[in-house]
This record gives sequence, structure tokens and C-alpha cells, in this order.
Amino acid sequence: MNIDELEIVRLLNGEASEELKSKINNWINASETNKAEFKLYKAIWRATYLIPNLNEFNLEDEWLAFEEKIDTRIKTFENSTAQVISMKNNSISKSFRNQG
Repeated sequence: MNIDELEIVRLLNGEASEELKSKINNWINASETNKAEFKLYKAIWRATYLIPNLNEFNLEDEWLAFEEKIDTRIKTFENSTAQVISMKNNSISKSFRNQG
């Protein structure tokens, strides 16, 4: 018995008739290979729900959000009292170079 991928998709999508459900269950129980193949289809099907819907993706909104994050980080850095230490000529970098 062969099962079409579209039949499996119908089952996983909740669109299978009782007859199709029975057919797929018989196919799954017919061999360990079929069982493993179905588990793979099911895992792939579930993983697709983790992928964001590209139709809902708005490049302009995402770009603006990205720019806001960058601006916030720049402002945070500019307002910081942290001292920038040159790694070129300090004692720590010299000791690493001398070990090399």
C-alpha cells in the first residue's frame, strides 16, 4: 500500500476523512519503516509552526525596530562613563604578544 504525501498532509492538517485516517493508520502499522517515515513527516510538520509566516513579515517595520535598537545602544554607549582602553600598547596585550 502506498500513501501519497498529500494524504499525510491532509491528516496532519486535520482535513482527513475517517477512511483516509484508517488507510494511513494501516500503512503506519504495516512496517517499522512506514512508522519511522510518518514520524519524520510529523516532526517536519510540527517544525513548520516554528517558522514565522512570511506573509506577516514587514521588512520596513523590522528595519525600523532594528534601527531603534542600534540607536538605543549607541545612546547607551555615548552616555556611559566606561573608559575605553587601547589594547594596542597596554601591559596585558604586550604580555600576550611576548608569549606567542
